[in-house]
Parts: sequence; structure tokens; C-alpha cells
Amino acid sequence: MRWLRALASRRAGCSVPPTLNGSVSPGTNTAAQHRDREATAARSEAFALLLYAQQDWQLRKVQSHEFKEGGYTVARVSIDCVAQDLPGLRYSFESSEHTVDEPILVPVTFMQKGALRQFDMRGPADEPLPVIGRSEYSDLMIGVLSYQIENAIVPGSDPAALKDALNVVLDEDPGAAAKTCALLVDKGIGMGGVRVLDASRISPFAAALLSSLSSAYVLIALLPAEYARRRVVIKYAHLDPQEVEPLGWKKRWRGAAGLEPLRVGFGLSHPVGSASHHLQVTVPNALRCASLTLPGDRQDRNTSDAAGAGVVHVAAPYVQDPGEPAEAEFVVPWSGMRATTWLVTMVTFAITFLGLVLPGGQEALIDAADGAAALLLAIPAVAVAFAAGRPESAIESVLLGPLRLVVMSCALMLLACAGSIVGVLHEPWRTILWSVGAVASGFATAALCSAELEGLLGRARTPALRASAVVAAVLLACGIFAW
Repeated sequence: MRWLRALASRRAGCSVPPTLNGSVSPGTNTAAQHRDREATAARSEAFALLLYAQQDWQLRKVQSHEFKEGGYTVARVSIDCVAQDLPGLRYSFESSEHTVDEPILVPVTFMQKGALRQFDMRGPADEPLPVIGRSEYSDLMIGVLSYQIENAIVPGSDPAALKDALNVVLDEDPGAAAKTCALLVDKGIGMGGVRVLDASRISPFAAALLSSLSSAYVLIALLPAEYARRRVVIKYAHLDPQEVEPLGWKKRWRGAAGLEPLRVGFGLSHPVGSASHHLQVTVPNALRCASLTLPGDRQDRNTSDAAGAGVVHVAAPYVQDPGEPAEAEFVVPWSGMRATTWLVTMVTFAITFLGLVLPGGQEALIDAADGAAALLLAIPAVAVAFAAGRPESAIESVLLGPLRLVVMSCALMLLACAGSIVGVLHEPWRTILWSVGAVASGFATAALCSAELEGLLGRARTPALRASAVVAAVLLACGIFAW
């Protein structure tokens, strides 16, 4: 690789860059300190090169999401890479003297600042890998940033003001870090309003690295030395909050009926860090994925997928971060909860409607074993209502919640109708109760299968079909009340 050869030639005549720790105090071992500064310079240069040319050694990144109970997905990321063994990347906890058996520092990816929940890092043999902690991370990255901006440091400026500013960029929350970063990059102003940098001499890569580190941090793993210069797969996983767009009651009901998809975004994990970025989403069993699309200008057969069930997969190379999430559209298929709900509403409609229009139907129910047989009307719907609920993800709750409400409503309506028979509810209240049940369940039955009718008849005929259904429902209600 060209950049590896450039590193070797540059290291041959490399001068030690200035540090941010001030001058040497009396009585210190200047030879040992000089070795430490050389080791820091080598590590800073190696890290800068690895971050600058990530796509040269990270060949493929696969980001997988699986929905879990509540508003979370399990994000699993695997990175197919060639572990580099550049000067300065060997890790020693106690000293700067390095051996061939020490693990290698690997800058795996950029992670957004925030708490990591149930984080796990694994190596090529599925062994757990340690990661650099916060204190070590700050010292290491300050060295990397100092190496990148050394030519822009104003002579005679206060090193503490620059170091404090870099600490804010690395450790503080994104809002405060972004403000400090903007002052450094645009005006060269450090902490306390002191000018520490010549903004015109900051390289584009250094400015981009400062901007990235204000909102994210570099996840650094310690890889066993046996994997040096080998092609390996590094894996990590964590819980990722899954935010579902707030929907009004109309969109939720249309989504439950299969008439409108629910759009869910999946943030891409540093897509510019590898030569090829892949995204996989495991579709919940009760739903179907109508489409999964990657953001960006590139659109081909690999950037979108509409497999429906199982796992949907998309891939694309990125030179620049698109700044937008991938978008998936989930719908409720006919087979499953929607078909079950339609069956319940259809049975409820048939029982209530026929109980009203059949001559002597309700009188026969009242006379049958003191009305005890009427209680059997509620058993199927109640059984389905109790069987419908289970632990599920947030998107399943959004789309399937209205269907469960319909099932429970039908169960309660049949129970109320059975109670009106057993308790011999007086007229006209019994007829009104059964009429409401017939009209509501009939309308729900038509709505639940409207998406399939759209597919059969075409969208052009759908408005006329819906208008006819509304007119039929009104006429049915008027006919029932008149009866």
C-alpha cells in the first residue's frame, strides 16, 4: 500500500513533534523522556494514517439489526479488515518498551458519544477483546490531534489552553465540544479565549478529525499479536435505541389495516470507514418489510431490498458520510394477525347481524337452557384476545396494537350481547346493542381486507369502492334500526 511505504520513509527521518506537557523539569531522565516522546510520535502518526486511510485496511463492514422487546434493537457489527502492525501500535500498560507479544492497537470505528448498553467486543476466534478506557483514550487522542496540528501551533502560545480545548472536544458532551471545536478550527482560539492555533494552517484532515471527535469517539480494541498483518474479522455488539416516528391515530389504523407502511430509520455506523458498508435487518415475524433503502446518490440493485420476510440486506460504498439513516418500510401482512382479526370481526358481524334479522333468533337464544348457550358466543373471541398479546418490539406494538384493540372490542361486544340474552335486556336497548355491534364489526371487516381489494381491483377503483362501502354501512345501519 502506498501510504504504508510513505510511513516507512517518513519515519526514517522523523523529528519528534512538540508536546503539550510543557518543558522538561529539572532532575528528569531526559533520555527516557525522549524515548517516550518518540514512541508517542510514532503512535500518533500511525493512528493518523489508519484513520485517514481506513478504507485501505477495513475492507467490509456488516451492520445487522434485530428487534428486541421494547424500543431497542441489537446492533451487531462485523468488520473484515487487515490488522496493521505499524510502528507505535504495540500496546504496553506499564512502559514504553514494546515486545512482539504485546497486543496491537486497532482503531475499529467511530462511535457516537453516549452510553453503550450491553456492549461486547469479540475477536476472530470469538474471544473477548479488551478496549481502551476513557483515561488512556484521552491521552492517546490528544497525541494524535497534537501531531496533526503541530504545524499550526502559534509560537509562544500557552500549551495548557490548547490541551484543555482538546480535552473538551474529546470528553465533553457534543454541544459543548462542537462549540470549542468551531473556535479552534475557525479562529484558532483555545480555552480562556487564548489564540493557540493559526487557523489558516490547519489541514483539512485535522479539521475533519476534530469535527468528528466532537460528536463521536474512536473505539480502540486490543488485538492479540498473532493476528498482526492477517485478514481477520472483528465483531462488536450493543443495544441501539430504536425510535419510531410518532404516528396519529389515523396512520396507526391505516398501518394496521395494511394500507400504509411504518417508516423506521437505521443510523449507519461510520459508513465511510470501510470500502463496502452492508446493512442487514431481521424482520419481525408478525410484519413484512416492504423496502429497505440506503441513503445517498448511488441507487442500484444493491442499495435497496424488498425481500419481505426473514432478513433484508443492502450494501454500498461511501466516500462521504450521507448524514442520513437508512429507511425501512414495515407493513402488516394479510397472513397472521390481520387475518386472525378479520376472522374475529367477521364472526362477530355474522352473529350480531343474523341475531337481528333472523325471525325469532333472539327469542330462541333466550329460551335455550335459560340463555346459558348464549355465553358460548364470547368464548372464541375471548380466547383469541388473550392469545394475541406477547412481548414485542416497539414497531410491532405500533402496528399490531390497533388489531389487538379490535379483537378485544369484539370479545367484549359478544360478551355484552351474551349478557343481554342471559339478563333479558329490555327493548329497544337490546336491539340497539346488537345493531352497534353489527355495524362496527361489519365496518372493521371491510376495512381489514381493503388492502387486498386494492391489490385485486387496482388503486384507481379504490376511492369508488370505499365510498360504496360507507354508503352500504349507512344503509345497513338504517335497515337494522328500522327492523
